[in-house]
Amino acid sequence: THAVMEVSSHALDQSRLAGTELSVGVVTNVTQDHFDYHQNLENYAACKAKVIHHVKQNGTVVLNCDDAVCRSFAAEVKVSQTLLTYGIHNQADITAENIQESANGSAFEILYAGSRVPVRTSLIGLHNVSNCLAAAAVCLASGLSLSEISEGIRSLGCVPGRMEQVDCGQPYTILIDYAHTDDALSHVIRSAKKVCSQRVLCVFGAGGDRDTSKRRLLGLAGSEADQVIITSDNPRSEDPMQIIEMIAEGCRTKGVTPELIVDRKEAICHALEEADAGDLVLIAGKGHECEQIIGDRRIPFSDRLVVEKYFSNSLSGNSTKIPA
Repeated sequence: THAVMEVSSHALDQSRLAGTELSVGVVTNVTQDHFDYHQNLENYAACKAKVIHHVKQNGTVVLNCDDAVCRSFAAEVKVSQTLLTYGIHNQADITAENIQESANGSAFEILYAGSRVPVRTSLIGLHNVSNCLAAAAVCLASGLSLSEISEGIRSLGCVPGRMEQVDCGQPYTILIDYAHTDDALSHVIRSAKKVCSQRVLCVFGAGGDRDTSKRRLLGLAGSEADQVIITSDNPRSEDPMQIIEMIAEGCRTKGVTPELIVDRKEAICHALEEADAGDLVLIAGKGHECEQIIGDRRIPFSDRLVVEKYFSNSLSGNSTKIPA
């Protein structure tokens, strides 16, 4: 009876939603991304705001009050539309309190219209608490009760490649996440630090033939980890080491000396070798993706499979521990 669409800024700019009316439109955040296409934040934000124009009369617009650009979109909401806001740090219609984070998920309370309900989720990180609030807003706009929303969030399993935990019996935590912008990378590293008793080791890179201005920013964000390993993402037609060096410049600005390993498989395995009990290895950038784009080739590649093969080789006595 319902369809949920993730609408890209490209789709909005190219009018791919022409003729489509939305019952509910949600904007979760607007931070630097796709500048190879949009050129700057102003253009990018203008495209994101177009989703509001596709919300039908008597429909609901949901905005994240913790994001300054999202807050500014409130001026775009028509009188015939309903505005519903959510947030953790700023005043909003839907908020969360008593937040507890762990490597096994999050627990918190959702507050709305004077009522509150306890919520548990296997999703890790404060940003996922925010995502749960966004989902709750959509459900409230669709007529569901807080208790139904709580049960729905509780039943939600792990989202592949989004703070996805890989348990191969190792004495440390491994998380795989799609974070590929500086804002997202900073959020997941901070979330990792909250649930980790020792060090956070972060493996990440940046895509080739895409916005080059965000590479240094990724380095700045990545420098928040205790050990930084920069590697290839999807280099496409670019020289992988040139991309890596551009990211490393951001790390060095923060006084952090990163390790540079071009081969992503080797970089992941190196992080697993380096990790000790209580540490957390965060493998960021590709998440759920099952291929790596190098030149004009699409090579089967999965961060999760690399991790699983690493431990499979370890158990079988392979001394290198680097999967073939």
